[in-house]
Amino acid sequence: MQPTTQTAIFRQEIDALPADDGHEIIDNFDADASLDTNILISMYCAYKSNYKEISADGLISVIKKHKGNLFTWSKSVKEVDGKQKHTYTVLFAGSDYFATKVFKLDEEKGTLARNYAENLIIFLNERDNETVSGNSTHQSITDMLREESSVHITGDYAAVITNWKRFVTSEFGYRIHPITKNRKFHAGIDIGVPIGTPIYAMADGTVLYVKKSTTGYGYHLVISHGGKMTTLYAHCSELLVSGGQAVKKGDVVAKVGSTGLSTGPHLHLEVMVGGMLQNPRRYLP
Repeated sequence: MQPTTQTAIFRQEIDALPADDGHEIIDNFDADASLDTNILISMYCAYKSNYKEISADGLISVIKKHKGNLFTWSKSVKEVDGKQKHTYTVLFAGSDYFATKVFKLDEEKGTLARNYAENLIIFLNERDNETVSGNSTHQSITDMLREESSVHITGDYAAVITNWKRFVTSEFGYRIHPITKNRKFHAGIDIGVPIGTPIYAMADGTVLYVKKSTTGYGYHLVISHGGKMTTLYAHCSELLVSGGQAVKKGDVVAKVGSTGLSTGPHLHLEVMVGGMLQNPRRYLP
């Protein structure tokens, strides 16, 4: 899917530029290739009503048919320090084109495609040991609940922070990590509020464990809500519950802090169901 033909044309033009002229090629596809490819796969799967019709060959055939619409190219010239600088930009336009023109996804299937993409990205990151925490927490939770047989009773959930929507500083999904500056998958949402702000249990459950770490999630706790659903509350300043303790929805279980790998006071909240990370926004009121 690489735009090799147009890139080759760009390079031919660059080779013919005057010796004093500068140039640059901006091609975000190389950096985002994995994410863009995952999105195309997920849209294709959401498009197929019968999962038995899904195949790698089928997707490849569709991509080949429309490959001329995967990328757009542009050129611009500006004067820098008295010299001409030529900028060649390659943009991946495949996501929008395939969603609207090829697969024609409605709102429901568009949401399904995003869910597929999120879970695929999570799986690949965990497979390649690129989890956010770097401390094997997700695998530990999955292992601890391997024999879990209770049923989670779905229903209303409590806000983990009062008026939390006003204070979200980082969303679920890919982002530039504020400390490492690397592009990483963010496994939850961050809610930036002052140290000491009460943190409430999102639902009834049992505290799976509490841990006071100086790295990664810092002071954090995990609550099991049955049915292999868990919530994780990280970077706390105080942990107010103990492992094995029963909690009710809305109970104060911790206080906001900035422990572990953190740039400032906030709550990092994660939701896992059946070993798969979920976007907490789907559950928070």
